[in-house]
This record gives sequence, structure tokens and C-alpha cells, in this order.
Amino acid sequence: MTRIGSYDLIESLGKGPHGPAHLGVEPIAGRTAVIKLLESLARSDADLDELLAPAFSINSEWIAKTLGVGRHEGVPFIVREYTHGLDLEGLRRATRPFERGLALGLLVATARALETFHAASFPHGNLRLSNLLVTRSGELHLADPAVFARLFPNALSALASGRLGSVPVLSPARHRGEPPCPADDVYALGAIGHWLLADAWPFAASELDRLAREKQDRAPADLPADVTPGLRDVLRSALAPTPEGRPSTVTELRRALEAVSKQRGEDPEDTLADGLSSLGLAFITGRGSDRSARPAAP
Repeated sequence: MTRIGSYDLIESLGKGPHGPAHLGVEPIAGRTAVIKLLESLARSDADLDELLAPAFSINSEWIAKTLGVGRHEGVPFIVREYTHGLDLEGLRRATRPFERGLALGLLVATARALETFHAASFPHGNLRLSNLLVTRSGELHLADPAVFARLFPNALSALASGRLGSVPVLSPARHRGEPPCPADDVYALGAIGHWLLADAWPFAASELDRLAREKQDRAPADLPADVTPGLRDVLRSALAPTPEGRPSTVTELRRALEAVSKQRGEDPEDTLADGLSSLGLAFITGRGSDRSARPAAP
């Protein structure tokens, strides 16, 4: 049995742009975790301990905690909590389109997760469908804050090699090569919201340069007709091309989403729990293990 750090590897979870990911167990503590090897950083002398130090102290019911870093035969690796369930994209593939109340509940939960990172002065910078994990017990966890983008913030060159996460959620500033900041997480959450409601991204260009221009110069695509004007306005403001046009914090965005939910006569935590409970069969048809490690990279 192969060992990385203090973890015995028990299953491969696939390979992403930066290297393979594995499920491992720590024999003494009996703790199961996801171990991601960063082969693309094998020649880097980056101090991941220093880079991710704020993330180690972040504890919340809304996140999959980053547990530690190390090197295995010269290759850096990251360890984080294992979440038994499906990522958001996998859940969507396994079931029908998300109902509006459930979509709002997912957005509010994601905002709360982002708030825990921002409270530690640590923008997540890597919000994407594969990092939003839904557990079998009906909880949402946000995983894997950005590593590569913090080391190499030149976004366009990184995007060309598929190394900077999910392109549709990147703000115009990230396209220009600026490092992650809280305003980028607000933008990314707006893009996720559009996807949840429309089953499509707000900007559709496939070429990187064209996509960057669309995000800067054009309004996002229309949402379905049954999306209320209030929710439409909230998400459109989150997708403003400059931070000045967006909610100033992810907390402000969360409160706006909660107000929309209240106007619908709903509580977002209740709709999240009820909606995920109703989708329980998706976990039977899905793989049922942590999908965030395939093929996403930190």
C-alpha cells in the first residue's frame, strides 16, 4: 500500500491539471482525507505552509477543511477533509434542474462558506462547481481554495493550460492576471447563481480573449422568464464588470439573496435541506464518493 505523508492510500480519485488525487486514511487517527499531489509545482520552491496558513485555521460547517500540506518524493501535496457525496455538477447531472428555492438555498450556503474565508482575510479564489460538495446528509461544503492562482496570478497564460479553475466564474480582473480578492468571489457566486437558475453560464464565448471582452463589455445572458425581478437584479449586480458595481462584500450579497428568499415566503436553510432531501435518489445513481478531486485542481 502506498503512503503519502501519514496517509495510506486506499483509492484513486482521478487526475486533474496539477496531478493525481487520492483517498487516504491515517491509520492511528482513523481519519479519511483527500490527498492532492501538485506535480505541476514539483520544481517550485513555494512555501505552501506559509501560503495556506490562514486556511488551516478556518473551521465552519460550510467548508471541507484544509488539513495540511507536505512533500512526497519532492512533489507538494495538500490534504483536506473528505466529503462523502457529490459535487454540484455531478448532482445536477444525476437529477432534474434545480428548483428556484433550492437554488437560492445553495447560493446562501455558498455565501456563508465564502464568508468564513473572508473573515480570515483569505479570499477563496477557486469557486467552481466541482468544489461545491453536497453530502449524503444534505449539507453543502466548499473545498479547495486557490493555490496555483496565488503563486502564478497571470491568469490568461494559466487559463491557456487549463490550470486556473473554472473559466466561466472568473471575473474580468482575474482574466487580466490579478490575484484573487473578495470581489472576485462575489463575481464567481453570481456566475454560479446564473448557472443554477439557467443551467447555462452567463457568458458563452469559448475563446478566452473573447470571453474576457464579453465579461467586460456586455451584459450577462438573460435568465429564464420565471426568475423574479428581485433575484435577477441581485445576480446581475454580482456580475458587474468592476467591483464598484457589485455588492461590496459577500455578506451583502448573502443578505440580498436572503431578502429574495423571504419575499418568496421561504427560509433558505429550510429550502436547502428540503430540496436536497428530495434529491436523495441522486446519490444512489451517482458515484457516492468525493468527486471534487476529479478532475478539479486547487
